[in-house]
Amino acid sequence: MQRLKDKIENLNAERRLVLAVLSKLLPSVVSYRTPSEDGEDYEFDYMVYMRLPTGKQVSFGIGSAAREAWFSHLPIANITPWDGHGTEEKWNRIVAYIDGSAE
Repeated sequence: MQRLKDKIENLNAERRLVLAVLSKLLPSVVSYRTPSEDGEDYEFDYMVYMRLPTGKQVSFGIGSAAREAWFSHLPIANITPWDGHGTEEKWNRIVAYIDGSAE
């Protein structure tokens, strides 16, 4: 069981690093998580909001330690910029950008 937990933590660490790189390449801000954004990832204290070149927003939850270590370059938004997208819509926006089918 510990091996599985280690693998999951390694994947999470890789996810944070990839998000940190993207947040330097795309227009991005960080915001405190609001109750309206609660989903399956309750352990996240912050949300990173990125604007894809298509103009569509995507967001990812991060914890306090990740905010300090990898996302301190991002300004904290004065208001929550969330546009109401859900997880499935986020991934659809990303896929549409990658495959060129975005509106």
